[in-house]
Parts: sequence; C-alpha cells; structure tokens
Amino acid sequence: MNKSILICSSLALAATSAFGQTQLTLDSAITRAVQENHGIAIARNNTSIASNNARPGVSGLYPTISATGGANITQNDTEIEFVTGEVQNVDAARTASTNANIGMSYVIFDGMRNWKSFRQAQTQEDASFAQQRLTVENTLVSVIAQYYEVARQTQNVQVAEEAIAISLDRYERAELRKELGAGVTLDLLNAEVDLNRDSVSYRTAYTQLQNAKRNLTVLLATNPSTDFEVDTTVEFASLLPLQDFKERALEQNASLVSARKNQRASEYAIGVASSGYWPTLSLNGGYGFNRQDAEAGFLVSNQATGWNAGLTLRWNLWDGQVTQTRTDNARLQAETARRQVLNTEQQLMTDIENAYNTYVNALYVMRTEERNVETSRLNFQRTRESFQLGQVTNTTFREAQLNFIRSQAALLDAKYLAKVAEIRLLQLSGILLNNN
Repeated sequence: MNKSILICSSLALAATSAFGQTQLTLDSAITRAVQENHGIAIARNNTSIASNNARPGVSGLYPTISATGGANITQNDTEIEFVTGEVQNVDAARTASTNANIGMSYVIFDGMRNWKSFRQAQTQEDASFAQQRLTVENTLVSVIAQYYEVARQTQNVQVAEEAIAISLDRYERAELRKELGAGVTLDLLNAEVDLNRDSVSYRTAYTQLQNAKRNLTVLLATNPSTDFEVDTTVEFASLLPLQDFKERALEQNASLVSARKNQRASEYAIGVASSGYWPTLSLNGGYGFNRQDAEAGFLVSNQATGWNAGLTLRWNLWDGQVTQTRTDNARLQAETARRQVLNTEQQLMTDIENAYNTYVNALYVMRTEERNVETSRLNFQRTRESFQLGQVTNTTFREAQLNFIRSQAALLDAKYLAKVAEIRLLQLSGILLNNN
C-alpha cells in the first residue's frame, strides 16, 4: 500500500495549498483591473494630458496679463555745463530709478489659428478617450481570457484527480488480487505504470494552474503569491446576426472611433498651418509707473504714471515658404489619416467576419464535445463494470479511461476557446464594456 500512501500524500499537499483560498469572481477581477492595472493607469494619464492641452488658454483664446517692475541705482562723478555757462561738479552723484507696469495682450485675429488649434486639441482629446477605451478593452480581454484559463486549468486538475482516483482503485484491486493469489504480477505492474502516469499528469496540471494564477495577478497588479479560486461556470450571450455586429462595430469600435477623431484633428491642422498666410492683429494695453531721482542734473526728480493702449498689426510677406511647407504637409497628413480610417474600416469588417465564424464554429465544436463526453462517460462506466467482473482486459479498460479523460479535456478546451472567441467578437463590435 506504499503506492497508495504516496499518491494520497501528493493530493493532500495540493489540497492543503488550496485551503483558505479566497473566491475571485470575474466581476471583481474586472473591477480590480480597471482600478489597478498599470497600462490602464498610463492611458488615463495620457487622456488627462490631452484634456489639459484642450484648455482654451493653451490655444491662445484667452488674453495674457503680466506684471513687471524694477529698480536701478547708479553712482557717478558728474560734471555738467549748462547753456548759461554755469558748471556743476558733483562727486559720487546718485541716480535712482524705479518702474512698475502691468500689461495685457490679446490676439484679436491670427487667421483663426487660435480657434482651429482649440478645435484640434478638443478632437485630439476625444481621440485620446477612444484610445483609453481601447486600452481598457484590450486589458479586459486579457483579464477575462486569463481568468477563464485559470478556470480551465482548475477543471483540468479536477479531471486529473478523478483519473488518479480511478487508477488508484484499479491498482489496489490488482494488488489485492495478487495477495489473494487470484491475480498476476503483470496486471499489477500495468496498473502501477498507469497510476504513475496519471500522477505525473496531475502534477503537470497543478503546476499549469499555479502559473495561470500568477499570470492573472500580473494583469490585476497584485502580489504574484496571492492564491485564490475562480468560478468555473461559463455563460454565453445570445448570438446576434452578423450584420448587427458589423453595424455596431462601425459606430462603436474604439480603434475606428480613434481613427476618425484623428482624421478630424488632421483637418483642423490644415487650418492651423494655413493661418500663417494671414496677418496677426493684437491688442495691447497696460498701466505703468516710472520715477527717477538724481543728485545732479537739471531735473532732481521725474515721475510718470498712466495708461497705455494700442494695436499691433503684423503680416509676414515672405517667410521662405515655411507656411506653404507646413500647409502641404498638413494636407498630406490629413490624406494619410483619411486612408487610415478606410483601412481600419476594411480590416474591421474582415476581423468581424473572421471572429463571428470562429465563434460559431467554436460553439459547434463545444456542443459536439459535450456529446462526446457523454458517450465516453457511458462507455467508460460500462467498461469499468465489465472490468470488475473480469470480462475485459486491462488494455481495454485503460483505453476507455483515456478516451474519457481526453474527451473531458477536449470539452474544457472547446468551452473556454468559445468564450474567448465571444469576448473578442464583443470587443470588435464595440459592446464589450456594455456587456461587462
């Protein structure tokens, strides 16, 4: 019975590591990823930067107000001769001057550059929000896929445990028959070999489960040593017609929305570049204070305070084709952005059809594997009964057992692949966040 003790110890070790695990639901995993994932946090920061750049003052729509002030003291030996012939000599004569000004400047017209820059910044902000949504969606796809990978590996471990239990029962029966003289050594050795193989399969499945859990903790930005259990239940949404997915994708797909916003921003960039052909009219005004005190000279002190205002007109008659070059490049960039939108739409329609067909096929495979599991289960149960009655050989029994194990593994693979295909289809159609 040493072999039984060894296998039971291995199972007990895994059971001990699972004791006290917290339950991690898919909703809680998604919530934590949205709050803590580093990629999403970076995307939020980029969106905040774009929002800051979309402030009206950044584009020059607000006036600028500045204040200046200064003081200066000089000391010189002075000799002054007046027109009357009088001469004034002052050693170490000091002259002190002070000034303070507050000024305002506002661009009244600059070829609509400021307004177009503002609209461009707003459109870039919208594009940044679309990029943030795309980052969130990509992260959620990874989180959901990895969550179900943990679920798949969890059930693989359960299948491996069932296989060990069956092989262990077979081994113990063979050992008992050998002790009673009713069995042969070959049957016992075959049972031991199969039990060892199932034990190795169990340890491999258990290791893959732990690796899958650690990969999920990376996406959740949590401690890799955190242990948890997941819900292995898989539910599928109602399958919509292909045309519905296409229509929603054209309206809501994050990549397409971002491409369209970037195209619109590139059109505003043309106006920003071509504004260099127009003159710039600025309004300037302010209030100033100036005072000068001297120990030598005709004026002992001089003070002036008052308002000032004026208009400044500036027109570049020739700038070495700088404005023309910028405008030409802006038009080329706008054409590139337009092409990018068309390419994104075309690729999106292709991806939607591929994802839809993949999902439909995955559902078919899953339903087929479900029937295979039931068939192989029934076959194994009958073969096991016949084996216990001595009516079938060890080889036949083992083959039926392996067929049952393989069909269970195939169903798990098909089920979770179908779920991942569904998530991918929902992302492409732009409704992933609505469903999660």
